[in-house]
Amino acid sequence: MTFLWILALPAGSRQHFRQGDSTPRPNSILGTAIEDESRAENIYNGDTGMKGRRGVHIAHRVSLAWLCALGATIVAGVLSSPVAAQDVPVSPQERRIAEEQGEKLAAVWTKRLQEADQHIRAGDGKKAVKITKLLARNMMDKILFGESAGQWIGSANLLRALGEAQGGHPDEAVWYWHVAQQLFPDIATYDLTEYGAAGELLATNPLRPPSFDSLPRTADPANADISPPKEAFSPIATYPYAQRETRTEPHIRIECRVGEDGKLSHPLVVGDERRVPFAFTALDQLRDWKVKPATRDGRPIAVLHELLVEVR
Repeated sequence: MTFLWILALPAGSRQHFRQGDSTPRPNSILGTAIEDESRAENIYNGDTGMKGRRGVHIAHRVSLAWLCALGATIVAGVLSSPVAAQDVPVSPQERRIAEEQGEKLAAVWTKRLQEADQHIRAGDGKKAVKITKLLARNMMDKILFGESAGQWIGSANLLRALGEAQGGHPDEAVWYWHVAQQLFPDIATYDLTEYGAAGELLATNPLRPPSFDSLPRTADPANADISPPKEAFSPIATYPYAQRETRTEPHIRIECRVGEDGKLSHPLVVGDERRVPFAFTALDQLRDWKVKPATRDGRPIAVLHELLVEVR
């Protein structure tokens, strides 16, 4: 739906976008360097704290193309999803309103990412976690679709992971590090050394470590002698607000490592559902699940097991 991308762009940047410069190029955690900063500054308002800065912190390196693409992901929610779903032309006034709201929301989100990054660098991971928990949920409820959706929500979760690590919660940190990779795989390539021990914790915990090759999968018929894990507490995931008109109630299949103690880790979306808001809410909710471990000959064992998370 081309019009949804184009109408989200500031007038001075539409030609730039049409020429195809819309692919984010990883450079820092948020992933993109500003190639034409003077042009990008036209988008930011005085509340962002971005104008004139040349820093390299997490939220300082957002490209014009990425910010424009964010506006496109928001537009469908602004205009309502039936418009997006049916590709119905919109009026110039609707286009202008969507463009303005998309830019304002992008600026607010950028500022929140900056704040979280600054708290982490100041050693206050707890404040960063508080900001990013709310921010990721807000993004989930505002974004309907778009190529940049995963990059925005993934970046919020990466900052949360760093904050959790800094706050002494390694399991939470690794979980949301893996969530971030599910939403935006390129995040796994980012250099986290500037975040010290917190960055090192994430960098040394890949989504699928080599040790998983030896773990039995409960879905494998060869492992019929294994009694699979049993769900003890499995709440339904929160429905993303912007998706309400799609009238879908997806079930997200996620493969996890289920430890001998029943602890879930290393979530991997394995089903067909790839819409970022749905994937995020399922991964986020799964963190609260309680599962009894798999057993073989009456003894608990660690396995790879698929869980089905309902979103409605």
